[in-house]
Amino acid sequence: MQALQRWGGAMGVAMLASATPAIAAPAAAEAKSMELVAHHELGGNGDGGEGMAIQQRPDGRRILYLAHEGQKTCLSVVDVTDPKAPSLLNQLPSPGSGVARCNSLGLAGDVLAVANQTLKPGQKPAGMWLLDVADLSRVQHAQALGDLSLAFFDTSGAHSRGVHWLWFVDGEFAHLATGAGDFSPTNVQDDQFYMVVDVRDRRNPREVGRWWLPGTRVGDACLPQCLPKRQAIDDGYRAHDIHVYPQRSDRAYVGYIDAGAVTFDVSGLSEGARLHLMGAPIKTYAHPLSIGPAAARQGPKAAAPAWKQAREAASGSPACPASHGRSRASGWCAARSARRGRNRVRRKRDDSRGLRVE
Repeated sequence: MQALQRWGGAMGVAMLASATPAIAAPAAAEAKSMELVAHHELGGNGDGGEGMAIQQRPDGRRILYLAHEGQKTCLSVVDVTDPKAPSLLNQLPSPGSGVARCNSLGLAGDVLAVANQTLKPGQKPAGMWLLDVADLSRVQHAQALGDLSLAFFDTSGAHSRGVHWLWFVDGEFAHLATGAGDFSPTNVQDDQFYMVVDVRDRRNPREVGRWWLPGTRVGDACLPQCLPKRQAIDDGYRAHDIHVYPQRSDRAYVGYIDAGAVTFDVSGLSEGARLHLMGAPIKTYAHPLSIGPAAARQGPKAAAPAWKQAREAASGSPACPASHGRSRASGWCAARSARRGRNRVRRKRDDSRGLRVE
């Protein structure tokens, strides 16, 4: 820690001396309710991306896999068994130097999934790698992703940059924010959507579902009426991040940037069930999306909050029977029924416009 403070202080002095020589640099780094345990410079490749995962080895060692967002280094492998003395075991280069980045990854057991996104549409490699990281010695001596490869799921295409984000924790399905060879966006900013890939056969991953915002794909039946309105600061109507927590494995929460937050029912994927959109997107700026642990844990039979229980008690039944006379409770039940009816219609409409299952 002292070495880090000296390095930071020296940098601060050098930078300030060139602009305002009379101002002294602070003596130490600032901190509040935190203590720096260790710092590793990763061989000068400090461009950590949006993905990291820790593998607990049978011998007790903890191995950190860290994705990089640049087009030089793809992946760092760091031994963090002693958190005060992290050790760099290996770094693997980008499979497309100067073209592709690996800024997202996911780990399930001994299988590591790594994203590849290119700088421009039409470039390669673009997609997702599945890597075998069971043998640590093999991981340490690997010189390229191909040395550990189980499979590469290709999502390249004329209008695709590949996979920006992936979620992979259950060992069965990878959830991707990606483009595809058969997807042509109506706007270049909207080139990535939500895709689910079955990886139970490690050597032959296959797509089992996808969803895009209606109006963002050339050929959507709802066009031109459903073409999304561009924002003043246009970050795109595209999928950015997906979360499927083990506490609530039947829900996928998707941050869709300018389109907001979208929730899907993903139960039954193992049996071939389709993705099910749960209502309209929540209008917010979702880059990225953050879901709290309470929301992730809440199950379909969770107890209702006190205010809702009181309202249901006043109505006589939480089930809202068909007849409640002319009470205020009956008005609430009618309104709830109407909302549910609109949601059913919306789901049917969205299924016909923007859902594809293979």
